[in-house]
Amino acid sequence: MDASLCGSWHVQAYAIGAHVITVSAPGYQPQTFSVTIQGPAGCCGQGPKVDETVTLATAGDASDGGAD
Repeated sequence: MDASLCGSWHVQAYAIGAHVITVSAPGYQPQTFSVTIQGPAGCCGQGPKVDETVTLATAGDASDGGAD
């Protein structure tokens, strides 16, 4: 998923089970995380809600060993 300049995303249509998600934006290092969707969909097809906060580091961040 490419977040581009948006600060948040709402994603639907993940099936029950484990998922690996990668968030990326131009000029930033991609961030990968895992989530597990549990339980069947409830009323009106709405399933359980999973929130995940992701902070992207700039591509030139010293923590990646690269140059600015």
